[in-house]
Amino acid sequence: MVLGYAFLLTVLISSTTCHVVGTLDDNVCSYTTRRSFHNIDDPFLDENDYQNRATAYRCCDGWTRPDGNREGNAPCYVPICTKACGSQEICYRPNHCACFGLEGCPSIVVNNANGKKSKVQTAAEVDQFTFEDDDDTQEKEQTSNNNENKRQNEFNFDEAEQLNMEWIEKSEGKRSKRSTTATCPVALPQYASSNCSSQRKVELATNRVIYTMRDTPNFNDPNRNKDILLTPLWNVTPQVSFGIAFSDSFEGPWLNSYLVMTATNAYLGKTWASLANNSIREFTQISDWRELFFFYYSYLVNKGSTPSNYSDLAIDKWQDDRVFAEQQLAGINPFNLKRLIARPCPPRWTLVGETCYKIFTGYRYSSIKDAKDICKCNSAQLAVLSSPKQAINVNQKFRSASKADDDDDDDISTVYVDGTDGVWADGRRVRGAINRPKKYRRCLSARFTHSGLVYAYTYCITVRKIGVLCQKSANIHGVKISTLRPNLNLSFKWKQAIESKLKSTSSTYSNKFIDAVEDGRVYVAEYPELRGLRTNPDAAEVPNDGRTMLPLASPIAIFVSNPDVNNGEFLPVAIQTNSTPSSPVYTPKDGDNWIIAKLLVQSATFTTAEILEHLLHAHLVNDPICLSYKRHLPLKHPLGQLLLQHCLGTLTTSKVAEISLLAVGGRVDQLFTIGVRGEHDILNNGFNAYSFKKINDPNYRMKKAGLSDKKALPFHPYHNEVQLWANEIAYGATGTPESGKGKIRDFPKSFTTKAQLIDTLHKFIWSSSCHHASVNFPVIEYGAFLPNMPGKLYTVENITGFHPVLFPTREQTMSHVDVGFNLGTLHYDVLFDYEAKLADPKAIALVKKYKARMEAMQTKLVARNNANLAKGHLSYRYLHPANIPNSITT
Repeated sequence: MVLGYAFLLTVLISSTTCHVVGTLDDNVCSYTTRRSFHNIDDPFLDENDYQNRATAYRCCDGWTRPDGNREGNAPCYVPICTKACGSQEICYRPNHCACFGLEGCPSIVVNNANGKKSKVQTAAEVDQFTFEDDDDTQEKEQTSNNNENKRQNEFNFDEAEQLNMEWIEKSEGKRSKRSTTATCPVALPQYASSNCSSQRKVELATNRVIYTMRDTPNFNDPNRNKDILLTPLWNVTPQVSFGIAFSDSFEGPWLNSYLVMTATNAYLGKTWASLANNSIREFTQISDWRELFFFYYSYLVNKGSTPSNYSDLAIDKWQDDRVFAEQQLAGINPFNLKRLIARPCPPRWTLVGETCYKIFTGYRYSSIKDAKDICKCNSAQLAVLSSPKQAINVNQKFRSASKADDDDDDDISTVYVDGTDGVWADGRRVRGAINRPKKYRRCLSARFTHSGLVYAYTYCITVRKIGVLCQKSANIHGVKISTLRPNLNLSFKWKQAIESKLKSTSSTYSNKFIDAVEDGRVYVAEYPELRGLRTNPDAAEVPNDGRTMLPLASPIAIFVSNPDVNNGEFLPVAIQTNSTPSSPVYTPKDGDNWIIAKLLVQSATFTTAEILEHLLHAHLVNDPICLSYKRHLPLKHPLGQLLLQHCLGTLTTSKVAEISLLAVGGRVDQLFTIGVRGEHDILNNGFNAYSFKKINDPNYRMKKAGLSDKKALPFHPYHNEVQLWANEIAYGATGTPESGKGKIRDFPKSFTTKAQLIDTLHKFIWSSSCHHASVNFPVIEYGAFLPNMPGKLYTVENITGFHPVLFPTREQTMSHVDVGFNLGTLHYDVLFDYEAKLADPKAIALVKKYKARMEAMQTKLVARNNANLAKGHLSYRYLHPANIPNSITT
């Protein structure tokens, strides 16, 4: 993400007036005074003057406080619905209830201003579900049912009130009685005026009360409750969080769009169920699931609600082995597959760092091309020692009587290496070289000496004392065979099964097992995250229906790559149904058992993708980052302007997850074998192992998984004032009572250089935009069609082999589809589309510049994707810039 670095740097140093966006309306409309003063905008003289003149503020109509009192000093963020919402609904704004993905109210959106529930009947009615200001002229008294809105997480506003300042007004002009009209420029703290510094202080003091972080137990605490999440989330109830989002001039429109999307999907589900006998018939044929999927999909695509294309779908080929295999490369979880490795280097090669080297001699060289061809024939390249440290290490390995081969007694002290135009790869001039050797008759060489490598151009001639130094990447990243072996059923003939799928026809690759492993052509998908979990009974169980949920499995699947066959063929070899050595192993020759084995892999992939990569690595770990930014970086700080865009929706969607995905009896209990207890185990184990630095570096993750070799794997479309902020987020930070509360490992405890800050922002923006897009939006094409990725499977009395009735029921399927489309439909904005919200001309110009580059990149990626489709590969458009939002908004 190099394109982001210069942009971030410019934003960091910009300091110009900017339109106020993202400010909160505290929903306060009147005050109680002890003595009069000229008008509400008069500044208070001091704290005592404030206490004497105004002791209580009254909430606007339709709003109250967490303690239920409309008179007080806290802002009013708890909305009032005159008639209580349903048991599974939440009052998210005055006189408006909504269902946030809960069972029991998927088809109802409530506008109970008149005390009646309004069911969504048509798409037009859904579109009328718009964001508008509530009328504050007519007061609605809170009924006794509103006592249910009282919560223990009460606000304490002493810190904010003591600073004796007023709130920043909402950008669209609706101003609270506590707001200020002062406009301050975007600036670093040292350049803010005295008045603007004071305004920043009250903003942050207020935010530190609103945006509090939960205290959570430590993973290694022997007495901790395993059902409590370790991730430090926002310490408010969902209702309060929705009220705050609605009151935010920046988040409010997004929240409305989100609710329009969920209401639309609820309408679709209700409409489908009303057709014919859909509400009572059970699913027994694959066509039933297909019909339901396309009922949603066709409407949303035709309406333009999702950028998906029909060519992106593979549901009519969901049982095809190649489609199954390529979903490991272009599907819902790009980090599950890993290379299988054995020894780091082939025989007679020398390991130096992460690279294997070998000297070849006895060949006739007439050009540098000849030297390169020697390496190419050995699946390697002419050595390029671009790192001085690596050059020193290579010299130390080879300077003492280097041998070319076991049958060659000649010592080699000089070798041909690679370079360009008389310049060494690290930029130094090569001694004795000319800028452009005529007709490449000279070859760049390196001589091993005790004082280091000596570089020179020498004539390419056949001399026994001169060799060719070749290099190839060492096989040190991936899963070792020795690590995998204890979990394998060794009675199965794994080697023979793998070799049966190796189909290379060129001289470049061997079809022998050990050679294929060394060439990086054998891969494994395993699911250690699913081992040893607590599980729940089937929450969707119907007594005496003859159906029993299959127990949780952690399958092991082996794949091979044939780079030179069928435009880069990637095939499944065998699947072991669980990670215990006694588990059966099936291959494509095993009929129905093979289909069921693939479904176990798809179910495991779906589970780990949604719970670990999506919910934890994208949503929950970003909560403390966005919370702490609001507590320590004012809106008019350059970083505040930036993080505002990339934290949009993050805190609120985590609250949606709390009530729909993390709750007992919620969606995970209904749709996934792991249940909510297993989900908590995955999340807590994953958070304990989480590294901000590593997880948010896709290049690092691809490298560690052994997926960086484009030759071995040609189709892999997935191939980046603040001290207090950092101190509160970083695991192990000390110095204040708030230090380290975010518990994010490998987040800097403080920033010492601008480059370090930019790198941290780069990784956070990658996580909140690109990573989330890559694990969220594929859910429509691959996850929403249940037969392709079921969360559960069943055994059924009198059914042997594969049959569609092994899938979850119609009722479970409707919930499954609703979740899928709720996650993957809304694309609220586009990455770096906010130049109009910046006021610095340089920053605007830079954003436009990189936006133009991204548009060019988009054109290339579309062309590449179309070419892959023409070659028979799966479509992959999730990392196209046009399809990536700025933040986590679903």
